[in-house]
Amino acid sequence: MRTGNTEWRWVQRFAQQFALNGLKPGDECVILSESDSRPELVATSILAAEYLGARPFEVVMRTPANGGPVALRSTGTSLALKGHAGAVAAVSSVPLVIDVTVEGLLHSRELRDILGAGTSVFMISNEHPEIFERLPHDEDMARRVAKSHDVLRSSKVMRATSDIGTDIHVELADAFTAGSTPATYVVTLVAEHALGCSDVATAEIIVRPAAEASFSGSLAGCSPFSTALMASTAGANAWSWAVDGGNTTSGTSLPVLLTAGNEPETLSGILTATNAFGCSDEVPFEVVAWPVPAVGLDLDATQACAGTPVDLNSFAEGTVTISFSNGTPTWSPSGPGHHVVSFSTGTEVTPVTITQHAINSYGCADSL
Repeated sequence: MRTGNTEWRWVQRFAQQFALNGLKPGDECVILSESDSRPELVATSILAAEYLGARPFEVVMRTPANGGPVALRSTGTSLALKGHAGAVAAVSSVPLVIDVTVEGLLHSRELRDILGAGTSVFMISNEHPEIFERLPHDEDMARRVAKSHDVLRSSKVMRATSDIGTDIHVELADAFTAGSTPATYVVTLVAEHALGCSDVATAEIIVRPAAEASFSGSLAGCSPFSTALMASTAGANAWSWAVDGGNTTSGTSLPVLLTAGNEPETLSGILTATNAFGCSDEVPFEVVAWPVPAVGLDLDATQACAGTPVDLNSFAEGTVTISFSNGTPTWSPSGPGHHVVSFSTGTEVTPVTITQHAINSYGCADSL
């Protein structure tokens, strides 16, 4: 066992919490940690489980490097189990996982498989054990959280004020509220007939928090159009992008590159977001690449004497302007067509640059 300084009072506090979570003598449990975990948490967890008569064993992962650019701290998304099917199978083989990874499994992709195997996860925040002395089990917390959730769900505005001038307004109408744990409701049926006899039947209904699928990113632009759709990480821990043709991509982002011909090119599909309780939500998406206008310009001569007419034949589409570097008036044809122009010069040869610029009905532009 890795050594870590602990105190008896910490062991007692951890044992109290584990017992409340159903850990009892003879139960197998996993202490899941990683190389960057606090040794005090690991040691305290092992001793607390043994104090209760349980049979703990350790699964220790190597802490992977963070490829960035976003810090993982305080996200609840441990990457320690990423890509380790054997480790996931090991922690899913017992009734309880005591999670002392740095970030915790709360939003990790592996949590769904672990819970699906019937394993409970007890996550311990990556704090010094001293904090748990000051935060004992609060039997009334679940009631207060549920009540607060009901208040949020039924309210339209939340306002916070203070004597020093704080005055915050939060619009709650149509806001997403899910709670963080399943809620259990008891339904009671009372049946009574005309002779006064009655019977009662009860049933429990477990309502799991709903998942929420949403994304951000640009959905349209001129060809070639490159974008990346980003799934919101709120209310879910697994995401699947199903696109035209049956291809499916997993992850929080979907990179898209579309090239349009004469007509807009589209890519449509459905984003499915799933939370740790197996609840899913779907939202459709469509990305469009608009065509750029075709440009083309022919000259019947690339060299001409001063005053000699030159025939310009424009093949461009959309709103077209043709400008000349020597100050000749700009030509704005309404469509493909010919334009005759002549140029004057002094005693030297004067080059003239002709520029064609076109904008189509989609707002896309090209030049020649």
